[in-house]
Amino acid sequence: MLLCLAGLAGVAAYTAPGQGDSALVLGSDDMPVEKQLMLQCLSRMCDDSSDSASNVSVSCSSCAELEAAGCSLSRCRASCTPDDKPDESRRIYVQISTGCSISTWSREFLTDLMEAHGVEVAAPSHARHEKHPTLDGSEVHTVLAMRNKVPGLKDMMDEPASASAAWLRAMAACTQEQGTALVVKISPSPMRLPLVALLAKQNTRFVVMERTQTLDYLLCMVRDCKKDQLTGILPPGTPATRALALRAGNDLQDHESCFAKARSSDEEVLARLDPQKLPAATHGLLQRTASLAAYLQQAGLTEKQCSSAISVEDLTALEYDTTDNPYKAFNQSVDAWVEALRSLSIAPDEDKVRAALLPLAHTRERTKPEKEVSNWADVESQLHELGLVDSNGYSTLARPGSEVRRLDVFTES
Repeated sequence: MLLCLAGLAGVAAYTAPGQGDSALVLGSDDMPVEKQLMLQCLSRMCDDSSDSASNVSVSCSSCAELEAAGCSLSRCRASCTPDDKPDESRRIYVQISTGCSISTWSREFLTDLMEAHGVEVAAPSHARHEKHPTLDGSEVHTVLAMRNKVPGLKDMMDEPASASAAWLRAMAACTQEQGTALVVKISPSPMRLPLVALLAKQNTRFVVMERTQTLDYLLCMVRDCKKDQLTGILPPGTPATRALALRAGNDLQDHESCFAKARSSDEEVLARLDPQKLPAATHGLLQRTASLAAYLQQAGLTEKQCSSAISVEDLTALEYDTTDNPYKAFNQSVDAWVEALRSLSIAPDEDKVRAALLPLAHTRERTKPEKEVSNWADVESQLHELGLVDSNGYSTLARPGSEVRRLDVFTES
């Protein structure tokens, strides 16, 4: 069952490796060629009716895991790799990001740095650079959902973690066929812990990013209707414009419609904080760093796989660099991105990192939280008492110890 699209605009010819003259004509205005090639790769590996041999494989024990989503067991086993001969070249890169940690932007910038260091990346087709537009998105569930686009395959929402891990390995093999690496984002939620633990046992490298300024995190949660997946803390308020509060319901379960409704406003979206919920939410979120360390320890990550957690504040410090000390914040960000590359086992070239960051220096000014909270007068004193706002009216600096740091939770590999 080949994905063969002929006579369409933007046609590109592709000959599967080892297939001689049996060119598969691909390309359309609706789907980038790179995405079609990955989907076709999955089809060749799983579809009994395909006339083309599969050029990629997964471990033979993984074939049974793929079967539930529609992959032919016999077809998979025809090209599988014996379990005692693992292919360590198929590395998966995982970005673990807590909510409200500008993970989309950081993922795109990390991709730029990886490519500058010779690691080409299969990118989401909507990414800003679209150098290798292969995926529907970067989140792990979005990547796995691409199975729905392959005839005969289906996305399995509640599949075991072992099946999700097997499919990610298959997708990594298919992107590798095009010379690109698979990078996915995973939120550190209890639901994803079994998957992270399985990936940690394989040829996977992780980079961990988190927002450490509690008030900025809280405001983002409220504006975007996001529950903190790591701690289970609900947003202590609702998104609002200056004219009207936008509410999602008491339980905030329908966060997608809440977010869409807030963002549909022509006005700037602010946060309306609930004074009754603020203390508990603040104290709960102050435990996130310890919770993240415990999460990674439970997942069994080794120091080789992930050497540090990196704060968003360090990654973006250069944007707010000041004229009185023009290099301090810039160097802080350089160090953070260098550490991110090291976490992925990519040898960093500091000159390349500096060159990539330079256009971002001095591009933003810090905003006082009073400009972001619709009911500031109701909560100002409380925010000061909770230690979330300093004497100058700005969000307090990141907590001591939340800078780029070693996470002493690892076991030896």
